[in-house]
Amino acid sequence: MPFDSNSRKARGPQLATFHTLDARSKRMAANAKQGTYLGTTLTGFTSFVAGLHAGGGLGVVFAIVGAGLLLLSAAGFYKIKTI
Repeated sequence: MPFDSNSRKARGPQLATFHTLDARSKRMAANAKQGTYLGTTLTGFTSFVAGLHAGGGLGVVFAIVGAGLLLLSAAGFYKIKTI
């Protein structure tokens, strides 16, 4: 049987082509303000929970600072959304 390129292709596994980015995913990028407020949220939550766990004078200070950072990040995210 002579060599036929079509018969050789049929024997091997067929790999599906896929695209990692579609049209919608290109529009879903975060900007610098969102990144800043996300970092503020994570820092505030960590500080708040650490303050609640630690208790005492220094724990209360950490809890208040954490709550303030959480409020700041919430206001910042709201400001970004309304612009």
